[in-house]
Amino acid sequence: MSKILTSKSGRVTLEVSDDGMSAWMTIHRSTKLINENEILDLIDESGIQYGFEQAIHKVRQDGLQKEFDQAFPIAICEYKPLDHQLKYHFDIDSSIDPNHDFTPEYLNTLTCVESGTIIADSSINLFENEGSVYNIYGTMLQYDTFDQASNNALAGSNVIYDDKTNRYIAKTTGFPYLDSEHRICILDSIVIDHALEFNDEPFRCPISIVVNSNITNIELVCNGNVTINGSVADARIVCEGDLAVNGDIINCNKPGLHVKGSLSCNNITDSRVITKAHLHIRGTVRFSHLVADKGILGSDNSEFISGNAQSCGNIEFGTIGSSEKTETELEITISPYYKTLLMIKTKELINLKQQDDVDPEEISILKDTITDLENMLDTELSGFLQRPRTDKFHIIAQHDIYPFSSLRVLKHSYTVKNHQKGIQLYEKD
Repeated sequence: MSKILTSKSGRVTLEVSDDGMSAWMTIHRSTKLINENEILDLIDESGIQYGFEQAIHKVRQDGLQKEFDQAFPIAICEYKPLDHQLKYHFDIDSSIDPNHDFTPEYLNTLTCVESGTIIADSSINLFENEGSVYNIYGTMLQYDTFDQASNNALAGSNVIYDDKTNRYIAKTTGFPYLDSEHRICILDSIVIDHALEFNDEPFRCPISIVVNSNITNIELVCNGNVTINGSVADARIVCEGDLAVNGDIINCNKPGLHVKGSLSCNNITDSRVITKAHLHIRGTVRFSHLVADKGILGSDNSEFISGNAQSCGNIEFGTIGSSEKTETELEITISPYYKTLLMIKTKELINLKQQDDVDPEEISILKDTITDLENMLDTELSGFLQRPRTDKFHIIAQHDIYPFSSLRVLKHSYTVKNHQKGIQLYEKD
């Protein structure tokens, strides 16, 4: 029911809607003139504060005539749904196309975001809305400010929507983009269906990569995981995550493969492989240098022939050495990973100092890196000394071990002089 107010003379009535959104005035016909104060007093009594300009606009827009005994608007407010403004914090026009051919040049044009980055937010400006902010009494209108279900639906792959802050946040490191349904997504891995080969420029990728072919004579630097459904030859790979090679590693020794996670492959030939975690081998290792801090584990029919392997975990192969009497060395030692990196960086520093016109800043950076490696090595040593004494490392050859094979577990070493069926060499107190 509307609220109706009447002036003292009874010649003016004011009808106010229940929802407080409009008020209509009627001036009744009379032989006497209407006092302006009578109208103002009635408006003041009603408590109306807003909507006068909107009422004037409606009168003009609709061509309403102010006539006796005919109601006309004195105050009007209008409720209009709010328009949500979605603000992207990345350039949607130049964002990644998941179907594009991923070349080094193309990747260099893209912007990568880290996990936790705010990539978009949903906002509104109540005062820019075409509707009214207040009703005619001056009470702020209650708007349904956010449709949380719709906002949630805009969060695509690897993106979460925070309904408390109305922000879209990257769940992982990757390239932001909009999919075909205009959802906000993060691409956290790329797939390349052709071979990567013979490129003078390093192939740098800040996210995980899958290569469905071979890698030959290139440098690949990846901040994520790498899967190669082929073989790797004459290449350098630096991988911050895990490296899975569903083929062979061949002639990768200048400087080789450096993996911060684990590595798995079929065969390794004439290569240097350094891993921070585990090394899993399904086939044969020949003429190679292996370093794996957490362990080197070969399959039942795996072989290690000529070369050396170091780990701070268990070393297991099906066969160690060969009848060709080639020297084969396997050693369990403390943190070979950091020892090897320290040796490499120290050699780099020596070579750098011997160059003409050397950059002092480059020397300083390399010295800082060496200091960091020394500190990490000290930390690993302390951790090793404090480990449970029940943890005993071992070197095992499941089937055969041949002469010229040297095994060392920390302080104790063993040289094989005759062919024998398998061996198990455990850490001693």
